[in-house]
Amino acid sequence: MGKTSIKSEQELCIQLGDPAMTPLLRSGLGGLAAALRCLLLKQNPAAAWPATIPLGPGYADVTREGVVLRWEDGSPEPILKDLFQKTFQLDNGVIDIAGTYAPGQQLPLEVASALQSALRMTFLQHGQMARKAGEPEVIIIYIDDNPISINLQRYKWYKQQDGWQYVLVALNKSGHKEVAAWASPGAVVRHEAFKAATSWTLDAKQLLCACFAPVGTISLNVRRGQCGILVIPEPKDLLEFAKLRTLVTPKRLEETYVAGLGDAVLAIECAIRTGDLDNRNGVQRVHGVLTRATAWSPQQKSVVAAIRTEHFSDDTLNLYYRVSRKLPSRIKHTDIEKVNKKESIFVTSSELRGLIADNLARNRLWYANFGTAKTGGKKPRYIHQFRLKDNLGALWHEEREGLISMLEQLETAEQALVNSIHIAIRKRLGAIANETKDNSQVMKNRWRKEREKWRLAFFGAKTSDQLRAALADLWSRAGSNLVLQEQWPSVLPLLRPDHWQLTKDLALVALASYKGDHTAEENVGDAVGEITEAIV
Repeated sequence: MGKTSIKSEQELCIQLGDPAMTPLLRSGLGGLAAALRCLLLKQNPAAAWPATIPLGPGYADVTREGVVLRWEDGSPEPILKDLFQKTFQLDNGVIDIAGTYAPGQQLPLEVASALQSALRMTFLQHGQMARKAGEPEVIIIYIDDNPISINLQRYKWYKQQDGWQYVLVALNKSGHKEVAAWASPGAVVRHEAFKAATSWTLDAKQLLCACFAPVGTISLNVRRGQCGILVIPEPKDLLEFAKLRTLVTPKRLEETYVAGLGDAVLAIECAIRTGDLDNRNGVQRVHGVLTRATAWSPQQKSVVAAIRTEHFSDDTLNLYYRVSRKLPSRIKHTDIEKVNKKESIFVTSSELRGLIADNLARNRLWYANFGTAKTGGKKPRYIHQFRLKDNLGALWHEEREGLISMLEQLETAEQALVNSIHIAIRKRLGAIANETKDNSQVMKNRWRKEREKWRLAFFGAKTSDQLRAALADLWSRAGSNLVLQEQWPSVLPLLRPDHWQLTKDLALVALASYKGDHTAEENVGDAVGEITEAIV
């Protein structure tokens, strides 16, 4: 990166439009503005915004486009030290960062602990970036009046608290300072033999922004795969962004967990647009990055995926809102007396929600890749398959309602295809019910085998011809299908070679969303009458 000159030794001025300001650095500049606003309101809760913020022997001013730090005694050390000490704190051993929540408020302990864990997967991923204060403690808290135990790790120091020293060195030497993942997750020397050319270096202005990136960004947890997720709101108005930043921090434990990168980006985008303020005026776009250890660099987490968005339509956000309400993250806990002084709580996130959200965030059809998507972790599972003890399915039966609710968003031809498959499956199961109505156990087994037969037929299709053959086989075995007869001209384009992979995904969606999915847990006697009526 090219050097950026300092206006004078008595002033440090950083603008959103400065050279080499990446989205992460702009978000860090927004974080600096949010922290300064927080410090102002702590000193005077009735203060107007913007206003001049006292810092040690100097002060700071925030405008829509930039931040200016000024000092009078010729040395920036006192003002930088005061700024960092007041921003990056520890509250009884728990990381506490000014500007991420409203002054005077307090995050619940379980939320603060979860956000702290998320930071350990992004900015503080290396063990030496934070110094622990002893072993984790088991703390008893109350959620909805229920006693819950959580593991709480306390700290006595973390890297950002000393960030002012790096900024001071860069200022005094008027040069660049090499930084690592604590300032930019994923930053690493690419080649030790060419360290000068492949290391990540920043000048004083950029480094100050990087230090405040944990304020402007939002780190979230993913249940599976030991991943870190960092959402980067890129500001276009620092005054509005400083007010907005406190509104997007999760306030409940389940909100600190997301199902994937797209889920995280859309959740923050929805939070930005919530409230009385026109919050979108403060944010230009929202980015997201996923960090994970890789085979070539297992000692640290590298950026393995990213989402960059310009603007989400209201339709996209409404669709995501529907998914998030139907498939929410849930808190699971066991009896506190049965866990023997261990954590009794964990949060589960829907893998189906993660897939749909990723598709929406990347401007794809919501059901794209439904047939091939897998979960993360050591034992990947297929999202299109219902989960049983002896299979590799990931879809829980309670998630079917969320899948059914999404069918309303399909185009006419897509709905016709799904309905035709539903009718065919209903007739096939109805025929089995007629043949085995005197033996419920045989009926259940044959139902399960019939559904698995068509799942394998659709899933195993590798060409458009094979998919058409599987669909034709199902339709022909089921008999007359009024929906298919009436909607055939609109369904036919879905079977063409240029569209068959999406149609394969849609066929598996139809199979998974079929309401007559009678499993061993359902009442077979009540199901027989319903399913038999369908074939009469």
